[in-house]
Amino acid sequence: MVSYLEGRTQKVKSNKLISRPRFVYAGVPQGSVLGPLLFSLFVNDVFPVCQYVNIHAYADDIQLYLSSRIGLVEDLCFKINSDLSAISVWAAGNSLCLNASKSYVLPVCNSVVYVDCIPKLWIGTSPLSFTDKIRNLGFILNSKLTCTDHINKVVSSVYAILCKLRVSATFTPLETRRKLVLQLIMPIITYSEVVYSKLDSISCHKLNVAFNNATRYVYGIGRYEHISACRTNILGCSLENYLAARNCIFIYKLTVFKIPAYLFEKLIPVRSQRHNSFIVPKLTYLASSRLFFINAVRVWNSLPETVKSGLNRFNYRTQIYNYFKNY
Repeated sequence: MVSYLEGRTQKVKSNKLISRPRFVYAGVPQGSVLGPLLFSLFVNDVFPVCQYVNIHAYADDIQLYLSSRIGLVEDLCFKINSDLSAISVWAAGNSLCLNASKSYVLPVCNSVVYVDCIPKLWIGTSPLSFTDKIRNLGFILNSKLTCTDHINKVVSSVYAILCKLRVSATFTPLETRRKLVLQLIMPIITYSEVVYSKLDSISCHKLNVAFNNATRYVYGIGRYEHISACRTNILGCSLENYLAARNCIFIYKLTVFKIPAYLFEKLIPVRSQRHNSFIVPKLTYLASSRLFFINAVRVWNSLPETVKSGLNRFNYRTQIYNYFKNY
C-alpha cells in the first residue's frame, strides 16, 4: 500500500506548456481501482462527528437532513449549524476543503417557505444558498417532495433523444429502432422509478405521452394515428404495468438480499404464514398513497400467492414480468 501511494508525481498542462513534476503528498490516483475504497475509508469517520442531523454520503457528496415542526425552525437551524461547524473542523483536520458554493439548502415544507425568515446556514464563514430543487444522484428533489421536476427532466431528455433518432428513422430497420428505444430511452424512464412508485395524474400523463411518441418512432406511426395496437409491443405490456413489475422486483430483492438494510427494516410481513404479503402503512395524507412503501407494497400484495410462492433468486425477474405482461 505504501509503494502504491508514495513517490507519485503530477504535472499541469496549459496549452502547449507543461509544468515541472511535483510530488503528490495527499490523495489517491484518479480513476484507480483502489481509489474509491481508500477514499471511503478516509471519510468514514465523518459520521460520528454529527450529533443532531442524519447523514447520508455517497463518494464525496454528503447530505445532512433534520426535521421538526415549522415553529422550531430556529432551533433546527442551530443544530444543523452546530454539526456543519463540526464537519468543517473535521475537514480542516483531514486536509479537506469544503466548497460552500456547491452546497445548498433545500427547505421542505407543505406550506409556502419564506427563506428570508429562515436563519442562515454556514460552512465556515460562507453562507449557504437556498434552493427550491436540487439534484440528488440524478434524481431531482423539490421543496414539496413531488416528482414533477424530475418527470419534466425525464420527458425533456426523451424528446431530445427522439429528435435525434428521427433523422435516420427512414433508414433504420424496425427491430433496430426498438432496440434503440430500449437501450437509450427506457433507462431514462426507469431510473429511480421506485422513488416515483405511483405518479400524480399530470406527471403520469406526461410520461405516457413521451412513451407513446417513442412507440410512434419505432413503428412509424403518424402523429394523429392511433397506437393502441402497438402500445404494448415494445415492453410486452403497458408502461404502467412495466413500472409496477419493477416495483415488485425491488420488493422481492429487499426480502431476499436485505439490502439496503434501512429499507428492508420498513417491510413488515403479515402474521399469516400462508400469505407472502406485507402490512401496508397507514395513510397520513391522500398523497401518501403514492409513496413506495404504500403503493409498491399494495401492488406486491395483489400478486397471486401462486406467483409469489414460485419465485426464487434465479427466476424472479422473468416470472414477475410474465405476470404483468399477461395481466
